[in-house]
Amino acid sequence: MSVKSWLYIDADNQSPALAPATIRFLESIGRSAQCAVIAGNGAGRGVKDWETALRDIAPEVDILPRIAPMRKQSADAILLFEMAQLYHQSISDRPLIVILSRDDLLVAAAELLAAKDHAVLVALGLGMPAPATTVPVVVLPVEAQTPPMAPAPAVSKATSADPALPDSTVLKKATHAIRHHLGASNKKTGYLASAVGQVLANLGHDKAMRTRILGAIAEVRTDHAGVRRVWLMAEPETFSEV
Repeated sequence: MSVKSWLYIDADNQSPALAPATIRFLESIGRSAQCAVIAGNGAGRGVKDWETALRDIAPEVDILPRIAPMRKQSADAILLFEMAQLYHQSISDRPLIVILSRDDLLVAAAELLAAKDHAVLVALGLGMPAPATTVPVVVLPVEAQTPPMAPAPAVSKATSADPALPDSTVLKKATHAIRHHLGASNKKTGYLASAVGQVLANLGHDKAMRTRILGAIAEVRTDHAGVRRVWLMAEPETFSEV
């Protein structure tokens, strides 16, 4: 008999590329996903992309998308309120709780639920440092889509002169991903640096590579309110020029 699972997904923290691995993991331990609460801020496409990914691989899952205010940890707050209904639920009717996030607030919530004898675990993408916690942590592989074969891009003079500069394919892909997930940039406000960093992290880039990419395609400044913001400096097609 398959035991139901409830997913609580921090779309600002974990990539929708984890959706297939999440469903496969649950199936491998005899569980099936019943409900998925997806929370994220309105700056990007994280919630929508997670919803699409889950519907493609597990259409039977009841998906509850939640758009959070543009404020730090607002997505975490929404997930905490959603999980509160399970805190005092009767022992005989408790699903497996899977929290896809490594944020401290949600890891703390996982530990509180476990202390009430809930079956709960934290899941996160491969390459992310696992949080220190007393609950089980599952590391899931990120499923990268295989792009169609294309001719090798021409190497620019700047690339050959500076081996530290990412190649044109990486820069072009990063620029497209930022625009796709975060929309058109407002010339006055730019993009939130944290949101851009998450997009690049979802592409598999570590912190050092993210810094190099932003140095090549964007200008990063701190605004009058102390918020770091990013302005893209070039159109994607310019990266393939010789």
